[in-house]
Amino acid sequence: MKHDIARFEKKLRTLSSSWKELNDDKEFSELFKIIHFPGYTTPAEFRLVNGLADSMQAVTQVLANMKKDLITSSHAIIEEKVHA
Repeated sequence: MKHDIARFEKKLRTLSSSWKELNDDKEFSELFKIIHFPGYTTPAEFRLVNGLADSMQAVTQVLANMKKDLITSSHAIIEEKVHA
């Protein structure tokens, strides 16, 4: 595979932009208001939205770990190259 650094950088910039979009608290601020609305959910609907929140938290943790691994690995690769 050819080293297309420009393409890889574009991919990382898109990823970074996506992370910023996910970190937009405006939508969650609205959600915090919605959940207190009387009769917000039936018991079944609550199980659904609660399950979605649990899944999102799990995926977020996996993504945070992957981001850390990507950065740590990239640092390690450079260290090996410098000391080789």
